[in-house]
Amino acid sequence: MNKVVLITGSSTGFGRATAELLGRHGYTVFASMRDCASKKAKHREALETLAAKEKISIQVV
Repeated sequence: MNKVVLITGSSTGFGRATAELLGRHGYTVFASMRDCASKKAKHREALETLAAKEKISIQVV
């Protein structure tokens, strides 16, 4: 069974760390953050790059 989690506030801090940790442990992570298209675009891109590099399932929403 695939485990799915939604994490809010995942651009930095505990939210970001939790998204990475659970992604690395096989969860499908939906990582939400405000203004990911503009203000926090760098955070979104970094998380997406990490997910692609480590082949983990993290989708920023």
